Amino acid sequence: MAETDHLSATSLRDQILHLELLRNAARQLNSTLDLDSLLEQIVTEVAETFGCSRSAVLLIDEETNELELVAVRGWTKQVHPKGFRFAIGREGLVGKTAATGKTSYVPDVRRDPDYIVSEESTRSELDIPLKVRGKLIGIFNAQHPEVDAFPEAQRSTLEALADHMATAIENARLYQAEKNVKEALERDSNQARQMQQTLLPKQAMRMESFSIAGACVPIRAVGGDWFDYFSLEDGRIGIALGDVSGKGMSAALLMAASRSSLRQDAKRHRSPASVLTALNETLRSDFPQGNFVTLIYAVLDAAASVLTIAAAGHPSPLLVTNTSAAVMEIPNGVPLGLMEWHFEELACPLNPGSAVLLYSDGVSEAPNLEGEEFSVERIRELCRRADISPQLLIDEACRFAAPGPMSDDATAVLIQNLD
Repeated sequence: MAETDHLSATSLRDQILHLELLRNAARQLNSTLDLDSLLEQIVTEVAETFGCSRSAVLLIDEETNELELVAVRGWTKQVHPKGFRFAIGREGLVGKTAATGKTSYVPDVRRDPDYIVSEESTRSELDIPLKVRGKLIGIFNAQHPEVDAFPEAQRSTLEALADHMATAIENARLYQAEKNVKEALERDSNQARQMQQTLLPKQAMRMESFSIAGACVPIRAVGGDWFDYFSLEDGRIGIALGDVSGKGMSAALLMAASRSSLRQDAKRHRSPASVLTALNETLRSDFPQGNFVTLIYAVLDAAASVLTIAAAGHPSPLLVTNTSAAVMEIPNGVPLGLMEWHFEELACPLNPGSAVLLYSDGVSEAPNLEGEEFSVERIRELCRRADISPQLLIDEACRFAAPGPMSDDATAVLIQNLD
């Protein structure tokens, strides 16, 4: 009776030990989402803990219906190196196991015709299916140089461990897939940003005594804000600052379409008002319903020192002189793309030392952590600085919003008569 009690106590201790090892192994398997590191853990520390002198993980390639050897440990020869493939149902004990979906244990591989020699000293082999929600994703393979080296208790423990292996592998694969998608999106966004940046003027433009400069900072990789200045006939310069509704890639596409259409209309129509009227009709026809553009378009006649401005739902520009920075009272129509509209314009003399600042609402409405907006008044105060520039203005708005992010794209254009 005492001997029976002793054996029962020993068996209980062994069960507790196996459960503790299983729990620790499961914790270890769930400690990483890097697939390569996880597979290496399975065939090294984890397999070794459970008495597997040789171990491997094979994953199913659904396109080829093959098992690929993705991790291996304990082989002295490279008969089946990492990357080797077995046809499911046709090659080796692992192929047979994958076909049946059931654990296969061969106490002496010399007696099994399905065994393919990968290590001459191997005598026993255990192949356990790796399944996630009933779907086979691979095989855990264990081999040993002794005959019948995997007793039933060890096989049961390893089968329980295989469930944790399969879940950990699937989680790592899903994480890797999501990471790959994210990286691809980031690459696409960066490329889109670079392409969008090519549509913006690279440097300031000079014409006689006038300087025109702009800056744009999107809150995402790409955005809907844009600015442009370009030469027209008779020595005039077209100047635009627009803000497309929405954010991200869709806004960037509409921004590019708006810019292209504006340049075409600017060649066909002389006055800013007629350009906006024509562009509005184009966008009403081409834009998706509900999308619109706020825009200021101006034409600078440098010879006459006159800036003619038309606006479509955009914040009014500031007229900066030596003594003040005042909001310009210009006719302001509806945003482009919403409804039929006849736009008007205002001609403004630009005397020596004066300037006109165009900006998007992403600058004036930039909020700080308390919800207070940067405001037109702060913009007016900055305009009194001798070193005022579009980039300085946007930098100050970003600094005001810090440490929080800007809530919208920020763009500004400064037209100066430097005489």
